[in-house]
Amino acid sequence: MTDAQNPPWAVQLRSAASLPVIIPAAGRGTRLGPIGLATPKELLPVVDRPAIFHVLAEAAAVSRRARIVTRPLTAPVLAELTAAFRASGPPADEFEIDWVIQEQPAGLGHAVSTGWIGDGPQLVLVPDEILGDEGRLCRQMVEVHRRTGGSVLALRRVPTAELQSKGCATVLAAPDLGAGVVRIEALVEKPVHPPEGALAIIGRYVLASDVQASLRDLKPGRLGEFQLSEALNAREADPDGVMYGVIYSGPWHDLGTVEGYLSTVLNLASDRLYARLPSAGVSVTYRRPRRGR
Repeated sequence: MTDAQNPPWAVQLRSAASLPVIIPAAGRGTRLGPIGLATPKELLPVVDRPAIFHVLAEAAAVSRRARIVTRPLTAPVLAELTAAFRASGPPADEFEIDWVIQEQPAGLGHAVSTGWIGDGPQLVLVPDEILGDEGRLCRQMVEVHRRTGGSVLALRRVPTAELQSKGCATVLAAPDLGAGVVRIEALVEKPVHPPEGALAIIGRYVLASDVQASLRDLKPGRLGEFQLSEALNAREADPDGVMYGVIYSGPWHDLGTVEGYLSTVLNLASDRLYARLPSAGVSVTYRRPRRGR
């Protein structure tokens, strides 16, 4: 069977039961400046489709159900987008999509609590970040959760200076869980002085079922937002609240800033063009443009 006949989402749908997916897409997009004010970032075009399509495709590769947490102004568009996604994605009886409205953005923790499906563990895909791995990272994270019962976060090695603008994790080795898997000691939001050896958190989470109660009890932070990292840190003090991380080094694109958005579009468009030209009988030598000098 060819790739076209056997798309990525079909592989997981034939396997055992999967976790429901929450896609928190109700942020204001302030880091994008006027672009974020004019167009919700999850609707920004990325090559030939809106950004949310990339994340829905990843969700369909690992789950049977996804819920989008959205803003009131965006909700009417989602019905049309869902229909368009289904034209090339899994049918409704194999991958269910619904959405709930978050009236006012109040942090990732609040969005996840608003979108929580049932009482079991959840998989969270933040649509600001696009991965190019067809769900392999998420499947590995779900497997670590099933083996340990703990929450699992996706982590990435970045230069220390970049940690000052990101959430990060301090970690310990977990050799019994395999290469690239670590135990998380603590989570820190945008540290002024990043801890030595800390890893950046990227927008993929498997949340154990008991995190739901921690989110309900969560108090707003200094900016008035409910941070998911604070709920997870509160669980770490409990013996049953141990967290784990999977270190990811594959394709990763950040749509959260103007520079990140432009870089994402340029790189994905270049990769698409480079892949298609030889099949059309065109010989091409491609060099990815250098980033700023």
